[in-house]
Amino acid sequence: KRNPTDGLQLNILCRVSELLVSASEVEDENIETMERLCSLLVPSLKFDSHPNHLYVMRTVSSLIPKISDNAAISHYYSLSKLLGPNKAASGMTSNEARTIISSAITGIGSRGIGSNLNRVATAVVELNAA
Repeated sequence: KRNPTDGLQLNILCRVSELLVSASEVEDENIETMERLCSLLVPSLKFDSHPNHLYVMRTVSSLIPKISDNAAISHYYSLSKLLGPNKAASGMTSNEARTIISSAITGIGSRGIGSNLNRVATAVVELNAA
């Protein structure tokens, strides 16, 4: 049986994230909070889908540009592995989900952290466009 509160916590975290991202002034305290929220949300992204999956992906993608470089790069591996194969099965098959994850990876790669990372992020977007 499914718990009736499944996904409720994720919805709350996503909603709080939306409020912080939409704030006109971003304070250091808000950046730290967004980094914590991102750290809580990214592990919930799995190959299997649940009703809130795209909502969580969109939220993470909107948080990535707002957090520090170190925090963003710490999520690179977790996000990028979602696009690859999962054991004997293919990775995410939803084009919309792949596009959102690709956008988040591009957000990390375009920060000027390293040219190699930017090239990989560009390749990820190109592969998902095909």
